[in-house]
Amino acid sequence: RRILCEKYEAQVLKQKTAKEMEAYRIRKQKKRRSRKAKEKMLANKKAHSVKKGLRQKISFKEE
Repeated sequence: RRILCEKYEAQVLKQKTAKEMEAYRIRKQKKRRSRKAKEKMLANKKAHSVKKGLRQKISFKEE
């Protein structure tokens, strides 16, 4: 009987912690970035777009 209670309690606690982990993950996703982190992310995106821009086909039309 005691073992059964311990198993049930562990199962309940595990479910609770899973819910808490999910809530923490959602909170972390919605959390605003710091200014420095945002600038770094935007700089990386800009560098990536420049790199991909260089891969475009060259147009031979002269206007």
